Amino acid sequence: MFRRIFIIIIVSYISISAQEITTGVDSTGESFFNKKFISAAGVSGIYIGTIIDSYYTWWQDDKRPFTLLSGDWFDKNADNGIDKLGHFYTSYLFYKVQKNLFLWGGYSESTAKTLSASLSMLMALIIEVGDGFSRYGFDYKDFVFNTGGLGYAVLQDEIPYLKNFNVKWSYIPTAGFSFPPRFSHHYEGHIYWLTFNIHGIVSPFTDTFWPEYIQPAVGYSIGKNSESEYILGVDINLLPLFRSDDPVIEYIGDIINLFHIPSPGIKFTERRKPQYELLLLN
Repeated sequence: MFRRIFIIIIVSYISISAQEITTGVDSTGESFFNKKFISAAGVSGIYIGTIIDSYYTWWQDDKRPFTLLSGDWFDKNADNGIDKLGHFYTSYLFYKVQKNLFLWGGYSESTAKTLSASLSMLMALIIEVGDGFSRYGFDYKDFVFNTGGLGYAVLQDEIPYLKNFNVKWSYIPTAGFSFPPRFSHHYEGHIYWLTFNIHGIVSPFTDTFWPEYIQPAVGYSIGKNSESEYILGVDINLLPLFRSDDPVIEYIGDIINLFHIPSPGIKFTERRKPQYELLLLN
C-alpha cells in the first residue's frame, strides 16, 4: 500500500513539473532544450532525487498504517531542536536555490517565486506524508518549521529590508565526511546561523568603517550528548564579491551565500567553559 501511494506521489509530482517544463518550448522554433527546459528539469531532478533518497534511506521495508507523531516540540533527549531548525532551513534553501534556477532559465520573477514556493511546500508535505507511513510518523511540528522557513524566504522577497537578516548553515561532521551523506546521523556537525548585514541595517553610518563582507552572526548547534550550544561568531558576506552586471553571476553568489564559511567564533555549551576558535568548524 505504501509503495503504491509513493508511486502515485512521484507520478503526480512529475506531471506537475512536466507541465512547467513544456512552457519552455519556444513557439518561434527555438530548440526544446532551451534554458527554461533545463532549469525546470533541473529543479524536478533535485526533488525527485530527494524523494527517492528519502525512500531508500528511511521508508524502504518499513510499511505501516498512517500515524501521527506526538511529543514535545524540541526533544532534548534526541536532537534538542536541531532537527526542527533543519526543516526550517531546508525549505528556506530550496526556495532560494530553485528561484534562482528559474530566473536563470528565463522565467519571470513572479512565476519563479510562485513555482518555488509551491514546489517547496509540496516537497515538505510529501516527505511528512512519507514519514506518516513509516515508524517516524507524520510530524506536524516538522511541517510547521518547513512552512516557517519557506514563509521567511518569501517575506525576504516581499520586504527587502529582511534580507539584512539571513539564515545560513554549516556542516562539518566530527567523524568526517562520508558518501552518501547522512545529515541526520551527525547532528553535532550542524550549525544554523542568523547573520546581520550591518551595512543594510544602519547604513550609511557604518559604511566608512565597517567592511561590507564582515557580518556578526549568532548560531545554534548541539554537542555529542545533545546539549545546547550557542555561538557568537563572524560571518563572511560573499554577495559583494559576486556583484556584477551579469545576473547569472549574482544568482550563483546568492546560492553560495546560503552557506556559512568557517570563521572566528565563541561557543557557549551547557556546563562547560566558553570555547574560542579562530575557525569554528562544529
